[in-house]
Amino acid sequence: KIIVRDSGEGIPAEIKERIFEEGFSTRDGKGRGYGLTIVKKLVERNSGKIEIHSPPAHSSGSSTPGSEVILSFPRVPCKQ
Repeated sequence: KIIVRDSGEGIPAEIKERIFEEGFSTRDGKGRGYGLTIVKKLVERNSGKIEIHSPPAHSSGSSTPGSEVILSFPRVPCKQ
């Protein structure tokens, strides 16, 4: 399991629904919106799962703002 956290303002629900869409970005400019799409494809290709936990800080009531991206992979035996 790999967990990446930030301390930003969180991700609004309407954006969170689209975050893995190829080419989707909240920023202007060419070539944006491919990072999480690529990560998701690589994780799934390796039988893993990707999750995003991010209550927007202004609505969650949480004392710890930010987002968390969790990559989970199945256990596999080590090759010798």
